[in-house]
Amino acid sequence: MGIVEKDLVLEQNLCSAQNFCSGGNYSLQISMYTPMQLLTLEFNTSHPVDIKLCGQLTDSVCPEQDTDIDQPNTVEEQTTLTTGHHHLWDVDAALFPQTTYIFRVVEMGTDTGCSASQDLAGLQYVEYTITFQRLCDAR
Repeated sequence: MGIVEKDLVLEQNLCSAQNFCSGGNYSLQISMYTPMQLLTLEFNTSHPVDIKLCGQLTDSVCPEQDTDIDQPNTVEEQTTLTTGHHHLWDVDAALFPQTTYIFRVVEMGTDTGCSASQDLAGLQYVEYTITFQRLCDAR
């Protein structure tokens, strides 16, 4: 798993001091100098799977942002999913002070959705929670 534009692989050494990566949880800092644009999150898997975006939560926009987006955003389960070995997701992580994405990786073709019980984690799906934190320009 990684960020294409930064040529960055998400690994344990990129996590916060509290070892926040355990269990598929990642917390990443984004520089205030990163352009306000979409980033591409890449998943590569050894066998074909479906990856579903099960949630997105964003804070209000950074003050220097020149877009029409001006409110926090919450996304519930989407019907969009990717299938196969190579998965690319455009994420708006660089636009907000904090953005959290929740992805579920399931066996290809199964009907395990985002509403499946947390008790089934590790059995029917693997969940990744990725939080991006950006320092806003202090103008």
